[in-house]
Amino acid sequence: MNKKTIYIIVAVLVVVIVVAAAGVILLNNNDGNEGTDNQPTTTPTPVADATSIQFTVTSEDGTYLYSAKNIGDNTVLAIEYIDESHGFTTIIDGEHQMAADNMSGTWVEQDFQETKSDWQPMFETYLHDLSGWTSGDWTDGSTTISNIKVNPTLDDSIFDIPTA
Repeated sequence: MNKKTIYIIVAVLVVVIVVAAAGVILLNNNDGNEGTDNQPTTTPTPVADATSIQFTVTSEDGTYLYSAKNIGDNTVLAIEYIDESHGFTTIIDGEHQMAADNMSGTWVEQDFQETKSDWQPMFETYLHDLSGWTSGDWTDGSTTISNIKVNPTLDDSIFDIPTA
């Protein structure tokens, strides 16, 4: 065999190897979506469009769990202050225009408008803070909002105001 024939054979082998390698890479590349399982992606529901939400707020004032459903004119809001020595729960039921809290193990009915004006503005501030949120925690340096769930199915018992 002369040198010219050997060069042609080597060139053909190189082309075959390159084409085969490219074919293997393309077939194993998940259609260009490396690292995905080819499941359709979902866009998070913007907080502004939420009908229910649940999140935890931690600040120098302590840790609070906010749960809300029917967000809008008839928002039903439950706020739980999480503290081992002095926790409490407040429920503001916009649908039934009722409010109550449990500060010491006993539920006490409260003035709806007063309780709403005490708690609703802060809740709405948190919703505003989360307006651009898409995932993870939100923080401004002194307040952290975490465990954010948009449109979760919340158990009705969270919002029950026990009656005597």
